[in-house]
Amino acid sequence: MAGIAPTPAEIASHRQYEVPVLTIPGPYDPERIWGLSLTLLVDESGAVACYEVEDFFGRPQAMTGERLALLRAMTAWRFKPFLQAGTAVPAIVREQIYEQRLPQHRRSMPEVPHGQVTVSLHRSGCFGLCPAYTVEIQGDGTVTYEGQRFVDVEGVHRYRIPASQVASLVEEIERKDLWSMDRNYRAPITDNPTYVLTLRLGDQTHQIEDYVGPIVGMPQVIREFQEQVDQVGRTAQWTSLSLAAVDRLRQEGFDFRSEDAADLLVRAVSNQAGDDEKAMLKLIEYGTPLQGGKSNRLYAEPVEQPLLDLALANHRLLLIAPLIQHGALETGGALDQRKLDAAFQAAIRGGRLEAVQAIWDEGGRRARPSLFFPDESDDSEHPKQQDSPVTLLLSRRHGDEGWEGRQIAQWLAARGCDLEARGASGTTLLHIAVDGDDAAFVQYLLDQEVDVNAPGEFDLPALGSASNEDIALMLLQAGSRWEMGDTGSGFLRYAREQRWGRVLAWLEDHHGSLP
Repeated sequence: MAGIAPTPAEIASHRQYEVPVLTIPGPYDPERIWGLSLTLLVDESGAVACYEVEDFFGRPQAMTGERLALLRAMTAWRFKPFLQAGTAVPAIVREQIYEQRLPQHRRSMPEVPHGQVTVSLHRSGCFGLCPAYTVEIQGDGTVTYEGQRFVDVEGVHRYRIPASQVASLVEEIERKDLWSMDRNYRAPITDNPTYVLTLRLGDQTHQIEDYVGPIVGMPQVIREFQEQVDQVGRTAQWTSLSLAAVDRLRQEGFDFRSEDAADLLVRAVSNQAGDDEKAMLKLIEYGTPLQGGKSNRLYAEPVEQPLLDLALANHRLLLIAPLIQHGALETGGALDQRKLDAAFQAAIRGGRLEAVQAIWDEGGRRARPSLFFPDESDDSEHPKQQDSPVTLLLSRRHGDEGWEGRQIAQWLAARGCDLEARGASGTTLLHIAVDGDDAAFVQYLLDQEVDVNAPGEFDLPALGSASNEDIALMLLQAGSRWEMGDTGSGFLRYAREQRWGRVLAWLEDHHGSLP
């Protein structure tokens, strides 16, 4: 079980089979956890060489006839060979196999005119920022959306869609046999959102509650139908601000100069799932206040961070120039150095070189943003304060494929930032690059001969936070220590758990037999 670790996107592009869904016959144990997590070793030819089977929580799974049949069928599964430097290599692939329990008894769906049909979907909040809203679709095409928490557009909004789209939903109810499904699928875990699907046909109602339903055998067609309800009901245009939503708000007589509008703009700019910057620009064009808006975080407090800084941190590049034109960097009509510095730091946190350069250039001959920021350690017992290079503000958000940390670091280094500096907590730029899982950034820093063993916040070298075998191997080859504070036992255990065969082979070649 050793090989490279391809990304989910790479796995999907190399897969040459349909991931199966198992259907398990009843009777059903309501406490049982369903689904298989497969760890596959795919050899150089793309065939499955061996596997491990666990459940949702990483525990060994008991074998049933259906599961054994699946494992036998795996001998025919094929991937396009995974390549590294042009050579086919083994790969570790993880597949999630869903198991569903179909209804034991079929219930006939009532036949009623479409005018007597109502389909609604409620998505609740969670221990976090899950969008909470309800959408109700009536047979005549009337839609009622109510945004509750952690959505861009809050409140009740009504609009119409073609009745033919509702008719298609009704057809899907019958095709997916939703009227026969159980009334609830609740997993024995906490802190997740609940999805409630309500089907009203005439005077009869069938409600299906989904609380992490897939791991307790909920049929996949229920999640598919939930997504269809969202699509037909056009909820995405409200949960993440869109031009369509702005147009609808205008038709409703929404006051774009109100405090509610300021809140809406802040929510939209802060929403990492939204990307319709033209809709945000419309709010600015319509005179929405650029100060005093409240976020839709856990507490609806006024946002202390200026809107420009929010836009920069969330790489809303189209908003930079209009906000600056509205005086976002000025106080009393003059450029404010503190605002300029804060905006520059926000742009670096956002991780887009274009934004960093825009704020740098804005100062022009009048002023330049500072290349240092006031840094404070997290150690409450022995606090440390210092001015650190702004490069140490770089931090890659999870899933941010557009991050330009390396490019920003290079650009800042050309203006005098020290690539080897340590922050107040000990963090170095190499730690940041490794945490960001950015191999090109790591290689750039190693090429600059930064200290690969510089201790970070927990007195560990950057290798201590590596989650990518390529990066771990780069660091080891550059001379990183791996024994750390526990004679290497923790790193070896992690490398073995992650199937880092190349790392383990390198360590054996250079340090002899491993414990």
